[in-house]
Amino acid sequence: MTRARARTLLWITMLAALPVPFFLVVVGHVPVARLLQLLAATLHFIAVEGPAGALRTVVLLLVVQIVWWAGLQRFAAGLAAAGLDRLLGRRGMGIAAFSFAILMLGAAVAFPIYRTPFRSASLHASLLEVFE
Repeated sequence: MTRARARTLLWITMLAALPVPFFLVVVGHVPVARLLQLLAATLHFIAVEGPAGALRTVVLLLVVQIVWWAGLQRFAAGLAAAGLDRLLGRRGMGIAAFSFAILMLGAAVAFPIYRTPFRSASLHASLLEVFE
């Protein structure tokens, strides 16, 4: 596996599963993919209803947080891929990156590690519950 592919695999895994803090009326911890889902829903609402009230502010807050966390996670994934490449070589880097992705996704599905205030069932959720 090349370093670029390992970085991309790690980055996509982080975007999908790594909880990051966010602020949007309330504070919580969800993956960046959930913030993207909230942004898409807000943009759809604006398209249907118009940009009245605080919707533009909500979009701005979401975009800033998504760009910040996605950029930070891409940087971290690049550092991790470079470190694994130097430490383990190309083949070992691919195995380690794939193993990390599987373990991270497995832990996110198995344990309620997210704090999502927009969920009616409970405040804490696993990866499968955070996108309800």
